[in-house]
Amino acid sequence: MVVKGRNAFLHCHFLRTFCDVIRKRFIPKNVVMESRNSSHSKGGIMIQKWIIPTVAVLMLVSGLLPAQSQDSIEAENQRYVEAVLKQIAGNENKPAEEVFRNIKTLKGTPAGRLLRVMNFGYSRSLGVSCNHCHVPGEWDRDDKPPKKVTRDMAAMVDKINSELLADIDHLRTKNPVINCTTCHRGQQQPALSLPPR
Repeated sequence: MVVKGRNAFLHCHFLRTFCDVIRKRFIPKNVVMESRNSSHSKGGIMIQKWIIPTVAVLMLVSGLLPAQSQDSIEAENQRYVEAVLKQIAGNENKPAEEVFRNIKTLKGTPAGRLLRVMNFGYSRSLGVSCNHCHVPGEWDRDDKPPKKVTRDMAAMVDKINSELLADIDHLRTKNPVINCTTCHRGQQQPALSLPPR
């Protein structure tokens, strides 16, 4: 069956899932869904059926609705890590730049550890899958802007940890450090305000 027009949106599995989430979280139970041609009310507030898919897409694009659950992201990342570990078997303890191409940060880190840093330190800290920054299977490519942003932010974190924190007197710890999780807390966008109480 070929689906065209507005119905194509409603048949998309992911979009329907997002629409369900939107309905459950944000649409009161007394709201009645109405098709464009409907001329009667069953009681309650009526909205057009196309509004929820539109809202779902806007929320997804704006980052208000997660694209994947954290469990599915972690499972996907684990598959990528296992595949790469098979490819580098026997070279896990060599420096990453000797095993992988285009290593610009974390030079000197053992290749096997680099995968754990990428998976836990970056991916989980931002709540994203490996393909947020990388082209799967072609990990050395620099096609995606988030990869460049990550490199720049890694340099920022290194500067904060190695230079700036050392100059702050009276901190409670001798060797304070920050990392991606300090600000991101599992989200792509760092928190800019406290959640409401």
